[in-house]
Amino acid sequence: MKKRILILAALVVLVSGFAAAQTDTASITLTGTVTPLVNITISPAAGHNSLDLLIDVTDLTVATVNEYSNVAAGYTVTLESAFATANGAGAALTSGTTSLDYSVTYGGVAVAFGGASALVTDAFGPSSSPAGLDKALAISYAGSSVTLPNGSYSDTLTFTITGK
Repeated sequence: MKKRILILAALVVLVSGFAAAQTDTASITLTGTVTPLVNITISPAAGHNSLDLLIDVTDLTVATVNEYSNVAAGYTVTLESAFATANGAGAALTSGTTSLDYSVTYGGVAVAFGGASALVTDAFGPSSSPAGLDKALAISYAGSSVTLPNGSYSDTLTFTITGK
């Protein structure tokens, strides 16, 4: 009988040892994708569409431009003047065949139109803020030094943002 109890006790210990050694594992991989996104918005300043062309103006802010990109390689922004595109020259406010030349700064940096457009931002990474980057668009002109015939003078500036 003692042998039976010892054998039974040994079996109980052996079986409980096997039960305790059993394990199971499961895992899950979480994955998400962020698609490339670029966005540019213009917030015009008051008076951008009612400029006094008979006076001299220096660094008049006409808009704030917001650049946003999440493209890891960076992005570029180009600025195009309708007048510069049509004439292969710098920017000008025009009325018919009469024009008033003006200069542009973007983010405090002078813009040089190479014919139609100018590269105004060449970023080597994404925007540093989820809100994007605001840059001032300012113009200067010497209206007092020319005689302008009456009329409505205009130029259209177009910004294009492109991920690299």
